Amino acid sequence: MASPNLITDCTAWPSFPEPDKIGYSGSLIKFEDEASVAIVTCATKNRSFKLHYKNQTIAQKTSFESFFDARVGPSSTFYFNTPFTSDILVRFVEWQVEFSLDSPVTYTWNVSLTRVTS
Repeated sequence: MASPNLITDCTAWPSFPEPDKIGYSGSLIKFEDEASVAIVTCATKNRSFKLHYKNQTIAQKTSFESFFDARVGPSSTFYFNTPFTSDILVRFVEWQVEFSLDSPVTYTWNVSLTRVTS
């Protein structure tokens, strides 16, 4: 098993991930005349999925925060393993995570991961 790994290096445990979302990365550039545009795309598809963390303790939240901070959000890659496949190389999609307080001692948050081709 490769490291770092979201499942083994973090005590927070996500619910089953949502199905993959498939899309292309790209950007649309509008020029000053508003009539001309340029589209920059990547030829390979990206696959992303969302993880839900529900009713996590303060210790689990702190563990996840440490893991997220060590990756500097989407800046570096890590591995995620699922029951169906071996480790998948991924990175966080967002630069920030929003935590919501469920009770005085539990938190909920969601993160999106995108697969990285190696």
